[in-house]
Amino acid sequence: YYSVNATTATTLSMTFTGSSTSGNITNLRPFTVYNFSLTATNDRGESAATFLQAQTMEDIPESGPASVSVTIIGSTSLTVNWTPIPMATVNGIVNMYRVNVRSQKYLATKVWTPWTKATEVSGGTLTYAFLSLTPATRYQYRITGRTGAGYSSVSTDSSVKTTKEAAPSVPPTTLLALNVTSTSTNLSWTAPLPNQQNGVIQSYNVLYQRTIQGASSTAAQTNGNKTHLIVSNLDKYSNYSFVVRAVTVAPGPYSQSEPWLTD
Repeated sequence: YYSVNATTATTLSMTFTGSSTSGNITNLRPFTVYNFSLTATNDRGESAATFLQAQTMEDIPESGPASVSVTIIGSTSLTVNWTPIPMATVNGIVNMYRVNVRSQKYLATKVWTPWTKATEVSGGTLTYAFLSLTPATRYQYRITGRTGAGYSSVSTDSSVKTTKEAAPSVPPTTLLALNVTSTSTNLSWTAPLPNQQNGVIQSYNVLYQRTIQGASSTAAQTNGNKTHLIVSNLDKYSNYSFVVRAVTVAPGPYSQSEPWLTD
């Protein structure tokens, strides 16, 4: 019979019949170097050993990265960091990491987007900065690693992080002057859409002036996010122009100027 010893951190021994010239050795670890020794034994004893060194092939990693963390940089940027796949489960050389993301515009909807691939980076990279994100949006990440045999399972999900607020992207719309009298008017408008607000609207700024050369502007502000404002102390039978903008952590753009004539 023949005896084969496969040695790495531990020793595995197998015996084959005397007529065998080959044999399958199972239960080895992927991507591991083994030192093999082969001896033949008959009634007179055991032969000298023949030695061979061989490495098993790569396999799919048994787990993803152990942890993923997210650091917010600003209203449109954050950094994702992750730990390597543990050596005990990597089963090869990681040549690529895939960063998957989902998001939720929490001021506009409670629905998360599906998980999608955000980017892929080389296997030696353990961090990635996203620089063109949406303000006031929740993000969550998970990572998979790939060897030559395929992708691992996903890592545990990162904690949910929210990008910082920013100024609204667009102005309010549908600015109207209602109940116009000789000295006052009730202004109303429509707020920017939730996915364009980029934060919580704290107030609205209204700017108005007579449409004559050299007229100065007057500023007014709503109390909270109300979309109407009574403007008083106007001059009788005069043309005025009005503009409005929304304010979160910073003011957004003004609306288009709208003219009205007092009675």
